[in-house]
Amino acid sequence: MINKTKTISLLILQSILFIAIYSTHAHAEFLADGKPSKEPKINVKTLNGFKAQLWLIDDLDFFKRWGKPSKGVILNPINITKKDKEIYAIIIFSNPGANKANLCNISCDMKIINPDGTIYGEAKEQECWINKPPPQKDILGLSVFYLGIIIRNNEQAGTYKIQAIVNDKVKKTMLQLDQTFDVLE
Repeated sequence: MINKTKTISLLILQSILFIAIYSTHAHAEFLADGKPSKEPKINVKTLNGFKAQLWLIDDLDFFKRWGKPSKGVILNPINITKKDKEIYAIIIFSNPGANKANLCNISCDMKIINPDGTIYGEAKEQECWINKPPPQKDILGLSVFYLGIIIRNNEQAGTYKIQAIVNDKVKKTMLQLDQTFDVLE
């Protein structure tokens, strides 16, 4: 449940149109200077073959690019933003479990923590990928759920933390992903 006592704007941007159009698969890998690279530290986790990634972006067109067939999608992650600017917390996954009907059951929780350690807001049991076939092995999928975040002018500047729990209920695997972002005045 999102904390409604604050003047925050946590936008759960989930609609039938976005589910139908933008929750598709893409082929991608981590690159550094155009060459394959090792995974980043805390925002990517793997367990039992299931992999999940938590990224922050400020480019709404990313979702359109993801939905178009291509050799890959450029992801421009951010970790610094300004007040009153919308950013998006997204989850990308690969190699989920599938039940006997070849359907996945992945949900996620996200919690945002203020610079002072209090909870800014949270969303629980959101659909990452439910009752949909899995992407092919090692092909990335974009979660249906993503979280739009706007830190308002009257709210704290500083370092915010996002905690995401991604639960693959078929593989009985939970991954905790952590990411921080700085909000400037």
